[in-house]
Amino acid sequence: MAAEDTAAAEAARINLKIDTSDFASTNALGQGTQINQPKISIEQIVYNVALGQTTLVAGQLAASGIDSVDVHPLVVASGIVAAAKHVRRTLGPAARTARVRGVHGGDLEVFDARGVATVFHPEDARERLGAGIIQDLVQKVSTEASDGSATAVVLAHAMVLASIRELSAGTPAAQVASSLQTAVVRARELLGQIAVPAQSEEQLRAVVFTATKDALISDMIAHVWKRAGSLDAVLLEDNSGTDCSLELSDGMSFPWGLSSGRFMTSEERGQAILDDAALLIIDDWTPSLNELLPYIERLFPTKRPLLLIADHIPDDVLSMLIVNVERGNFPSAAVKAPGSEQERRSRLQDIAIATGGQVVTAGSDSGVYGEDLDRFFGRARRAVVTATSTVLIGTGGEGQQVTHRAQEIRSAMDRLSSEDDRARLRERLARLEGGAAVLKIGGFTKRETEHRIGQAEKGLAVSRAAAERGLLPGGGAGLMQLSSVAESSLNHGELDSPGWRILLAALADPARQLCENSGQAPSLEELEIQASVGQCFDLVAHRYGDVAAGVADSARVVETAMSAAVDTTIRFLDLL
Repeated sequence: MAAEDTAAAEAARINLKIDTSDFASTNALGQGTQINQPKISIEQIVYNVALGQTTLVAGQLAASGIDSVDVHPLVVASGIVAAAKHVRRTLGPAARTARVRGVHGGDLEVFDARGVATVFHPEDARERLGAGIIQDLVQKVSTEASDGSATAVVLAHAMVLASIRELSAGTPAAQVASSLQTAVVRARELLGQIAVPAQSEEQLRAVVFTATKDALISDMIAHVWKRAGSLDAVLLEDNSGTDCSLELSDGMSFPWGLSSGRFMTSEERGQAILDDAALLIIDDWTPSLNELLPYIERLFPTKRPLLLIADHIPDDVLSMLIVNVERGNFPSAAVKAPGSEQERRSRLQDIAIATGGQVVTAGSDSGVYGEDLDRFFGRARRAVVTATSTVLIGTGGEGQQVTHRAQEIRSAMDRLSSEDDRARLRERLARLEGGAAVLKIGGFTKRETEHRIGQAEKGLAVSRAAAERGLLPGGGAGLMQLSSVAESSLNHGELDSPGWRILLAALADPARQLCENSGQAPSLEELEIQASVGQCFDLVAHRYGDVAAGVADSARVVETAMSAAVDTTIRFLDLL
């Protein structure tokens, strides 16, 4: 079959699914329409099914000669719509609760996107597939960005309906999906051009408060960022009391994580926690088990746990450490130091100086035995290691040596012309001098404490993203500004593609929903005009503001929400 015939057949098949003949249905208000009335829109069909009229609509479609298999994508879409309608209520600082039908049939009160995704359970199995797609979307955004899941659902809802309109116009599903994927790549580039660096404590505080709704946690995180210029070396701990407090100390972090998940002391939080840790830092040497044992034996009398950092860790050494951890004999964790030889060696030397130890290399311990081995060990009051990073609190390095090392790095920066090389040295300097912080989180009950720790984790993730990727105007204005920038930057052919039509139809939806939830009613035209110049409507103060005034969203969170919404829409299109 020729390519033209294949495309025509695909268009006919899609039209059969969604360009229905006149039939009796139930409109979005629950009132009947009569046979031979003008065709109702596909969005209305989807909303009708979302209201629970699945059997009726399916029967009427079948009576019109449409196979039940062809009805399936519409019912899946209705599950997406039904779940999204609940999530939309929870968006923003003036969010409302949603009443959701749970798996056992009773109504439940939920407060956020995760709650809706967890408990919403439509009766129709095909609708549950659509609701499950929303659940996966919420989980994906929560994992990648810790915030923005409700925004992602609002965007996905609008994109799915816009994609259905594209299909009803005869565009094949595969072409819509491909065009949408191309458009979002360009949209991410434009978002990066709009974003501005986080420059003030107030801006970061506002971003964290938007995510957490906790003023005290927002204040503490913003203060750490102002003091250290980085949020990498920050730990969260339970406080025995009801208060939250901040403790600043010497320390550092580095982006290397556990060599094995079996070292974790807390699987729930994905961490290995070592108190009063002894650091053994090895470079350019692959010790055998027998060569490493003298070091380990030095720690037995002190009962100090070992944090081994090395560029290569033999399997037998790794296995020995894991077995002893699992048997409770000897607490330890191992971290592999990746990277190019020169960069790795410099970073290992930074860690050794910060912790008061020495880097061990082949032959460096020749003729050294017993107590003399102690000089190689660095020290940290606490080491917390995850799959991707290590944080050291209360490091034992001498201040004069740390200062001298920092000066060496600054001198090297002055001699370099490459901005990339200078950026790497700035990162090393920040890790060496930034120190560390412990946020002690308390509450009146265990449940309240756990909730606040979860909010603090979200706040840290969002603030790190904001510091890394910059800020966008808040209140959904960043996405509306993206729409304005796209219309002025792209040529007519690009803007007229199915992908960009879908994106442009969805980008204003979060701002519109935020205003609806808050009871404020600026016109969409007014919002778009203000957004085009970087202004957003402050839903708390009820006035327009900008990033400099602290009305901001993390660019990375917004980008993650938009990209995940596109992926969800493509997942729906793949069902057709």
